[in-house]
Amino acid sequence: VHPGRLAAQTAIVFICLGFALLFLNHAAGTRRRLVGVLTGLSFLIALFAAIGYGYGVSRLAGVPSLTPIALHTAVTLLMLCAGIAAADPRGVFVEVLTSEGPGSVVARRLLPTCIVLFPIFGWVELQGERQGLYPQTTGLSLFVLLSTVVLALAVLSLAKRLNRVELERRAAAARERRLGALVDASNEAIASADADGVITTWNRASEELYGYTEAEIVGQPVSALSPPEKGAEQRQLLQAVARGEATGEFDTQRLHKDGSLLDVSVTVSRIMEAGSQIGSCAVTHDIRQRVRALRSSEERYRLLFEHNPQPMLAYDRQTLQIVAVSNAMVANYGYSREEFLTMTIHDLVPPGDIDALLAYLAANPNGVRPGPVLEGMDHPARHQHKDGTIIDIEVASDNLDLDGRECRIVLYHDVTERNKAVAQLAVARDQAVEASNMKSAFLANVSHEIRTPMNGVIGMNELLLDSELTDEQREYAEQVTRSGEQMLAIINDILDIAKIETGHLELDITDFDLHETMDGTCSLAGAQARAKGLRLDLQIGSDVPRRVRGDGRRLHQVVLNLVSNAIKFTSSGGVTVRV
Repeated sequence: VHPGRLAAQTAIVFICLGFALLFLNHAAGTRRRLVGVLTGLSFLIALFAAIGYGYGVSRLAGVPSLTPIALHTAVTLLMLCAGIAAADPRGVFVEVLTSEGPGSVVARRLLPTCIVLFPIFGWVELQGERQGLYPQTTGLSLFVLLSTVVLALAVLSLAKRLNRVELERRAAAARERRLGALVDASNEAIASADADGVITTWNRASEELYGYTEAEIVGQPVSALSPPEKGAEQRQLLQAVARGEATGEFDTQRLHKDGSLLDVSVTVSRIMEAGSQIGSCAVTHDIRQRVRALRSSEERYRLLFEHNPQPMLAYDRQTLQIVAVSNAMVANYGYSREEFLTMTIHDLVPPGDIDALLAYLAANPNGVRPGPVLEGMDHPARHQHKDGTIIDIEVASDNLDLDGRECRIVLYHDVTERNKAVAQLAVARDQAVEASNMKSAFLANVSHEIRTPMNGVIGMNELLLDSELTDEQREYAEQVTRSGEQMLAIINDILDIAKIETGHLELDITDFDLHETMDGTCSLAGAQARAKGLRLDLQIGSDVPRRVRGDGRRLHQVVLNLVSNAIKFTSSGGVTVRV
């Protein structure tokens, strides 16, 4: 023994741990196993020394002819070995102790017993022998007995634990099989990848969509399914998933096994385990049919636009640049399609109408329904053809999004001939109104001219009735009076018609006797009724007032016309007037 010198075992442990630390940062495969062996050997040397000090057996602390390992050195080396082992999560010791496998469960249950309890039992047995409490054979028997009981209890506990682990494993396997069956039976293509973007699962729908079998694609990077031009999109997607961002469903393209492009809709989500992301899952929906239908619909609408018989165009709402024109626009305006695409809508209107066009655009931000006059103009909207011809137009428009640009689609209808016809109709109407006014004036004049001699006839007949007449003469004279009054009523009707046509009819509102007016009206119609052998009755209710206010003469005309028509269309019986 040489005091102050480094123990040989200590030097060996330092060499072993030095190499272990050297290989630790590059531990993989054989080197990782070598780190485990060196660390385990160092741990055993230090453990032997510590137990030797505990049992008082110096041979365990070192070779008799050399300096032994000090107790504090042994404890420090033990701690250093534990630290090196824990530094590599995938190392032999840490992986075995922290795994959820059955072997790890056995190690975690038995190692504390072996490392802690058995040395303690040995130390107690040794101290009892030294104190003379029992002979060596008895102490050894007690050590074996205690060790057997503790080991048996540990094994029973371990068996119970292993049984529970096995049941949990079987339940998890059953759940995994059910989930796998559900995923495989899904009509959606479902695949998963690990945290490095390597494909790990692949269901039947994925095989049908992409053409790859599970054996062909599992283990390949997800980038194998993306076209080269979508590589940046795929990387951004994986980065977004790794950051925990919601990607949502988005339309994109993927690569088939035969090299063709697939139109798909993809939803990507994270796969979490114990709070950490271990991969991602992608659900892919085949949208080729929808895309084909959309493209077909777009083609139909393009054809409808281009072949619409009415001139149509679309322009950018910000720049007013024309972005599309129909065939009718090209045919009617004289410009080629290429010329239109270099023009703005300012170029289609006469120079004097540009301010009115700007006012229209400001007043109608959401488009306009068909109309002959634009808001802000005092005349019909107008366009100018390439040859300088100016036409009147009717405009209908609406806003739309076209390839990401805010545009407006406009339909123009040439109403030049219609406006000319409307102007001609207006002239004809004015002429007809003037002729009607002349006719009404003529009727009014004729009515006035006839009324004057008619009043003379009636007046002279009333003088005749005041003279001495025979009964037969008086009857004739009264008949003349009645006929004259009827003729005068007809003349008044003609005059009223003239007034109505000229808009000069006025009511003469006065107080009059309603009963007397109705009685006189029915008396005039009585001769017509008697001539047809009809009965004419007048019934006035007791609650009807005698004096009322209104135009008695007009009321007389209306009732007389109604009663005359009733008599005219009644063949037998009678006519009753109720008031």
